[in-house]
Amino acid sequence: MCYLLEKHDNLEPSIYTYRTYVVTSGDQFSATKAERFEAQLAEKQRKKTKCDTDIGAFDIVTIPRARRVHQSYWSTPFTTLQAIWACLLVLCGRYPNQKKLPWKYPSVYPDLIITNGPAVSVCMVLAAKLLRGFIFVSRLASVQARGQPEISRLRTIFVESWARISRLSMSGTILLPLADQFLVQWPDLAGRRAWWGMKKTVYAGWVVL
Repeated sequence: MCYLLEKHDNLEPSIYTYRTYVVTSGDQFSATKAERFEAQLAEKQRKKTKCDTDIGAFDIVTIPRARRVHQSYWSTPFTTLQAIWACLLVLCGRYPNQKKLPWKYPSVYPDLIITNGPAVSVCMVLAAKLLRGFIFVSRLASVQARGQPEISRLRTIFVESWARISRLSMSGTILLPLADQFLVQWPDLAGRRAWWGMKKTVYAGWVVL
């Protein structure tokens, strides 16, 4: 994921002013990578502007794993629900030890969620869909709140694994009808749909190794 963000030259910290990295328990490697990426982003901005520029803030949140290695299948649904609940709290800005957004932000909900890989990506996208559904229903129930922008937030992008050349992964199969944007890295997977009328997968080339 850091590789994807490094390739994206339009990642402007003045626009994406608050970035949250979600890793699973025991994955200190990814947390370290996120910290290193933020340090590189700050250095890049200093060279670009030739001064100390405010690049916003970031947070690294550790949530429980949906399924541990060699975990029994009968207990997996319970840990998966625990992971989905953790994702809901993260998206609402209420997870324990999660930094609170400054008052200047109009909403606690993220504008965009980018995810890839197994387990946690499924939990995060499902949590975003559940939250968007709740927000939509609450807006319908409150005439005064109609037109507020929260429903346009929580947009999701799923990036299929580079290792998937001709068939989607299990996570990809689950998320194909759910993700707002589904990126694939091999031409053979371009244009796939969950069913007729749904959005197609988008071939983006090699973005996540």
